Amino acid sequence: SCIKAMHLMGSMMVIGMRTGEVYEMDTTSYDFTLLLQGHGYGTIWGLATHPGEHQMCTVGDDCTVRIWDVASRRMVMVRDLGAKGR
Repeated sequence: SCIKAMHLMGSMMVIGMRTGEVYEMDTTSYDFTLLLQGHGYGTIWGLATHPGEHQMCTVGDDCTVRIWDVASRRMVMVRDLGAKGR
């Protein structure tokens, strides 16, 4: 897989992949875990984390923007963009 989006929060990095997965990596130990496999198809082109909540936002080739609860690894909202997100 190929990295297409990243967001650093302290010592943790959230990484969006070409194949639609999102990983969390500890930048001190380089350990990583799969957070979610969420977009219908294609690449995740953008992601960001909420500064105060355990949420993140992703956007991708499946023409959607999605809000995720990181702790439960569940999608809490999805909206159709009408075009691929970049």
